[in-house]
Amino acid sequence: MTDFTSIEKSLQMAEHAVYQFQMNAVPEQFQKAQNQLAIAQQHIITLKSQGIDSNELKKAEEHLKHLKEAQIAVEFS
Repeated sequence: MTDFTSIEKSLQMAEHAVYQFQMNAVPEQFQKAQNQLAIAQQHIITLKSQGIDSNELKKAEEHLKHLKEAQIAVEFS
């Protein structure tokens, strides 16, 4: 079952992967960041499909959005 704890954990892992990609810019780190972002996105989708719509979920979505933007910025720099 997906809950806010799993979203927080996946966002932390995604953030770390994006940071590592920013620091190293190696393909393996890019793939790891992509995977972690996808996991976080899936957790959010799961909660939304359960009818959950809270401030915490909106904050998680915003955090995920910023991580994706950071990854794209590094990818094209």
